[in-house]
Amino acid sequence: MDTNITTDWRDNKPLPECMMYMLNNEILCDVMFRVGDDKKPIKAHKYMLSSRSAVFHTMFEGSHQETGDITVSDVDEQTFRDILRYFYSDQITIGNDNVKEMLYAADKYMFAAVKRECETVLKTTAQSEHATKTLQTSYQYRLSDLKNESLDYIEMNTNACLLSEHSLNLSKDCLELILKSDYLNCSETEICQFTLKWGRHQCELTKLEPTGENIRKALEIICT
Repeated sequence: MDTNITTDWRDNKPLPECMMYMLNNEILCDVMFRVGDDKKPIKAHKYMLSSRSAVFHTMFEGSHQETGDITVSDVDEQTFRDILRYFYSDQITIGNDNVKEMLYAADKYMFAAVKRECETVLKTTAQSEHATKTLQTSYQYRLSDLKNESLDYIEMNTNACLLSEHSLNLSKDCLELILKSDYLNCSETEICQFTLKWGRHQCELTKLEPTGENIRKALEIICT
């Protein structure tokens, strides 16, 4: 009996495992991406990407087809690899540490399933003192139910939410959404104190002195 039989990597493996093996070992790959700030080279298969994303299908088969290496500067390497893993295997891990990056990539490549997974994760922070972060993210990516859920929690727990480390990073639009509410559970003095704090933070971000005039300019759209 021959004891030197070599087991083929395809033997007894389900399709997702075979596909991931081909991706990880760059077997028959026909497209090269340059990903992130370092332009990390990542190979993949046009057929597989086109089967999961209309954006990729247009990229490869549309009237203005991509030729040569494709630069992806706005998605980091790990996020891009995670997206590819989902394309090839339907497996993905999304948590509070990577949900914003995954949501951006899912929105960019019109991958609704990943976007829904991100929304599920974000629901856990919509009902916490970090609701301002969820409000900002849901507003940016047009997740109306999640936006309303975040606002509801902020209205009931205004002080705790405004003390969150994320509250100063609210955009003008999101801050205006909060300030327009008639149901905030805090005093007008506390709202004014937070608004001034937010204005000073905007000055710091733009490297301006936090003078009264500069703070007023940061707040002028909100206050009009």
